[in-house]
Amino acid sequence: MKHPFAQTIFVTLVTALSWLPNSQADAVKCNSFFNQSEAWHSHLDFSQTEIQLQNGEIVSIRRIDDPMAANALRDVLKRHVYLVTFDNGLMAVFKPRLEAAQWEVAAYKLARWLGLSLIPPTIAREINGQIGSLQLYVSKASRKNVVPNPIEMNERQMFAFVFGQWDLHPGNIIVDDAGGVAMIDNELIRMQVQVQYGSLPFIGKLKVKKAAQQPFNGESFPFHKPLHFENPTREEFWQYLKDYVDELPFNDFWRWREQCKDNTMKVIIWNNRVYIQSIGYANYGPTTLTAPLHPERLQKYKELNLATLRALLPDRSVYYDELLLQWLARRDQVLFRLAQQTDYQPASAAKITLSKQVIY
Repeated sequence: MKHPFAQTIFVTLVTALSWLPNSQADAVKCNSFFNQSEAWHSHLDFSQTEIQLQNGEIVSIRRIDDPMAANALRDVLKRHVYLVTFDNGLMAVFKPRLEAAQWEVAAYKLARWLGLSLIPPTIAREINGQIGSLQLYVSKASRKNVVPNPIEMNERQMFAFVFGQWDLHPGNIIVDDAGGVAMIDNELIRMQVQVQYGSLPFIGKLKVKKAAQQPFNGESFPFHKPLHFENPTREEFWQYLKDYVDELPFNDFWRWREQCKDNTMKVIIWNNRVYIQSIGYANYGPTTLTAPLHPERLQKYKELNLATLRALLPDRSVYYDELLLQWLARRDQVLFRLAQQTDYQPASAAKITLSKQVIY
């Protein structure tokens, strides 16, 4: 019997990368660490790589042009990204932003606890007086039409749904010559998100002013009561939100939105936040599994609990319980769906056919 989760999906041949070496020599040095016939993580000692990133001698640091900042948002985003080279030739990407570093490292720790090799080794390190995230550089495929490993893509979907990594545009994934998948730019797991499995997420984008009277409060998110905005202008959207949010954060938010061709969205104001479901802007899901999980991975997700998350991420001032509980609630959504499948079978390579489409 065909598994209910089975579906035919078109796999975009992802080769985009949001940062690149400044010379071919850099790419050659980086590629020397990995056999191009094998995925980037095939023989990687993650623990030793963490030590190298933390303590290794850095011989060069240089700014990488960031396409995301190459417009009017440059001063707002402050997306400075640097390519770091160590004395043994190892290369890494450094982002000198403390808050981002905390969440990039958290995503890496979560992936490793689950036994996933999806996120390159990531640590927090001070370089030239600035604390930021330092992540192993993984080279993208040197040839076109490389199909990403479907099992790893499915694992990516599960991780993204549970931990709220909704920014899944092609620039946030690297596919190497062997089809190995690397997730990068994972700091958005910090976002407050309300979502029903299989639907687009409502993401908490703005905080409500303390004195504002809110339409909804309570324990249950009112998924069924959104307001729909059909590609509004800035002024149209501000007229609705001006009684709820301050103008400065609204302006920062709209600087992002004005880059979108279609700003159609649904909005729910609930428990001190403005939650937005982006419809016209397609980066955010919906995120669903495309095949069953391997039993060992499924068991690890089942074992995940609040105590484990607190132990992995002990700083309560950063990793607060409200967010951790949201992760667990989304995990439970998937487990509930899987429990309803009487013909559930573990994923295996034998069930997967690769072509321009991937059929599970």
